[in-house]
Amino acid sequence: MYLFTKVAYAAPHNINELVRAINKIIINPLIYFMFVLALVIFLWGMVEYLLGANDPAKRKVGGQHILWGIIGMTIMIGVFTIMQVIMSTLGVTPGVFNPQAGPGQDIVNLQLQQ
Repeated sequence: MYLFTKVAYAAPHNINELVRAINKIIINPLIYFMFVLALVIFLWGMVEYLLGANDPAKRKVGGQHILWGIIGMTIMIGVFTIMQVIMSTLGVTPGVFNPQAGPGQDIVNLQLQQ
């Protein structure tokens, strides 16, 4: 029975807390992961391009990986920026997430801009 009451207290109290929790727990880690993946593709393309300097086909493949890595990183920076603009527009500021929140404690420290 105690387990269910602890989960009930962990629920967001308003829409700002819900938006911040979704952004912090789901969206930001996904953006970071996709950015790192694009960076790895970019770096792999650099390695392919440099190691295949004598072979035009390998240079072309490396160049393609470099291009798609840059495109991926640009898209992820754009998505992150758009999310920050949305959060700022809604008046939600970054808070500290507390997954161990108990009775009387907020799951996210809410700091609204005045």
